[in-house]
Amino acid sequence: MEAITNDNHEIINLLINCGAHLTGSARAIDLAQPDPSGRTALHVAALHGHEEIVHYLLEHVENINETDMMGLTALDYALKADQQGVSVILNKFTTKS
Repeated sequence: MEAITNDNHEIINLLINCGAHLTGSARAIDLAQPDPSGRTALHVAALHGHEEIVHYLLEHVENINETDMMGLTALDYALKADQQGVSVILNKFTTKS
């Protein structure tokens, strides 16, 4: 909703590419909502190396260590996909917590 409110097309497109969709009111949006396999938007953004989305999600989700049905975190996805920039971001944020 924030991206829509601020007319930020780049962020809107990145969110859509990561599987985001808008339903209901802005108050009902849960950025940590997992898909059927347990992956969240953070997992997908990390996998595909979307650093701006990862930064945004880190500010808006409570548990960055959420695991999917295979037991993988967003950091695991970033490491497996060799997304070094995202891995550094997630490592820094994880060590802060």
